Amino acid sequence: MRVFGRQAESAAAFHRHNQELFEAGSRAQFVSGLIQPALMFVANLGYVVVAVAGGLRVASGALTIGEVQAFVQYARTFSGPLSNVGSLSGLVQAGIASSERVAELLAVPEEAPDPLHPVRPAARGHVAFHDVSFRHASGPPVIEHLSLEVRPGQRAAVVGPTGAGKTTLVNLLMRFHEVTGAASPSTAST
Repeated sequence: MRVFGRQAESAAAFHRHNQELFEAGSRAQFVSGLIQPALMFVANLGYVVVAVAGGLRVASGALTIGEVQAFVQYARTFSGPLSNVGSLSGLVQAGIASSERVAELLAVPEEAPDPLHPVRPAARGHVAFHDVSFRHASGPPVIEHLSLEVRPGQRAAVVGPTGAGKTTLVNLLMRFHEVTGAASPSTAST
């Protein structure tokens, strides 16, 4: 991201995705929180309907108190599983979301295996460092008076112990760091 100067764009994309996730999570939390009370309301409304209708039927002599009590018990027995489904709705939603992510992952096409004899692109660059020095802002010198030349088609390996500056050299080539001292202004060329 640093090489191509995309830090701001990547941060903006992250914040956009983060905001979308927050809004989707808030909606899901609201719906999950609404399901259980709605089912309880329907169950209690059914209880009230059974109790009022049963009371009117008992008053007219069409039903006995025991029959009304049996209807109330059946209404409670019927609403119990609905209440359980409501309490499990969050888990059901999470399972559906997970299955969508798994299906999305399974739909990605497989990468082709690496060829046995890869075709290497022709080398195009000429790299030359002449008397290059580098140090981090407030630290000791990392590289001092390095001269290096690699011609097109030539292979070079930098070998050394930890802290010798191998990664720093690559970072200088990739322009992650700028040279702090050199023999001439056109020290490194590619």
